[in-house]
Formats: sequence, C-alpha cells, structure tokens
Amino acid sequence: MSKRESTSSKFKKDKAKNAQDYMEATMKHMFGIIIVIVTLFVGFLLGYSIPPFIHSGVFSSERTEKGVEVKVDDNLEKFYEDLYKNTEDEE
Repeated sequence: MSKRESTSSKFKKDKAKNAQDYMEATMKHMFGIIIVIVTLFVGFLLGYSIPPFIHSGVFSSERTEKGVEVKVDDNLEKFYEDLYKNTEDEE
C-alpha cells in the first residue's frame, strides 16, 4: 500500500467519523427543538383550559359545593320535558 492510498483511506475514515459526529449533534439538537415545541403547545392548551376551572371554583376551597351552579326554573324544566315528549310522539 502506498503512502498516498493510506492517506486517502485515513481521510475517508476521518470524514466518516466527522459526519457521524455531525449527525449525532444534529439529532440531539432536533430532539431539543421538538421538546420545546411540544412543551409550548401543551402550555398553550393548559393556559386556555385551566382558567374556566378556576373561575367556576373547582380548584378553590372557599365553596362547599364545587362546580358551576345551574339554576333551572319551572318554565325551563317544562320546556325540556315537552321536548322529550315530542321525540316520543315521532317514534
């Protein structure tokens, strides 16, 4: 094997090693970017879903009964009963 061939093969091995190191560094970098994007998306969704629970008192210890209070008067209750009767008549 001549000196030129050994230098050439050594250069190819070094180039392959550098390419592998580059790919590993790029994969680690991409993984970090993906983690940041997923974290931001989940934070955005939680930011929109938690305030209604706080407003209704689900996470509060001040109220004895947790949740949203719904006041149904007699007219509204009769309206819903009539809706149910109408669906029975159609069948």
